[in-house]
Amino acid sequence: MKLTAGELMDARPALTELAQQKWPIVVAYRLAKLIREMDRELEPVEKVRGDLIRELGTQEGMAHTVKPDSPNFPVFIEKLNELRVQPIVLAQAPVVLEIVGSAPVTVVQMLQLGDLVTIVEPVESQPAAQTAPASAPGAGSPVAANLRPVSAEPAP
Repeated sequence: MKLTAGELMDARPALTELAQQKWPIVVAYRLAKLIREMDRELEPVEKVRGDLIRELGTQEGMAHTVKPDSPNFPVFIEKLNELRVQPIVLAQAPVVLEIVGSAPVTVVQMLQLGDLVTIVEPVESQPAAQTAPASAPGAGSPVAANLRPVSAEPAP
C-alpha cells in the first residue's frame, strides 16, 4: 500500500484510538501489525521533523518550537511539506473492519485513516437478497446492492 509520510502522520492518532477498541482477534492482530509497521516507517520522518524544529525554531525551556509569527515559520512549513509528500510503501494490506450497529469510528477518524482501513457491514445486517422481476434480463439473480465488499487481505 503506497501512501505519503503526511498521510501516515495524520492517520497515526486515529489508528491508535481505533486500536483501543475491542475487536475480534484477527482484526486486533492486523491492526497491531499495521501500527508496528507505521511506527517503523515514521521513525526517520519524525527524526527529520524534530531536527527541523530544532534548526528553525526557538528554545523555550526544554523544548524547541516554531511559532506562526516566527520569521522561520514559512521555511519550516515549506520543508515540512517536502517531508510530508515523501512516498512510503507499507507491506500491510488495509485492515477490514466489520462494524455492527453504531461505528466506534468518527467521520474525522475515517478521513484521517484514508486507505489504511476499510469498513464493511456484516452480511447479517444487509437486506435479504432481492431478485429481478421474472421478465427482466438476468431474472432470479441477486441485485448488486447485496454484494459485500471484499478485501485483498491475505488469510491469517
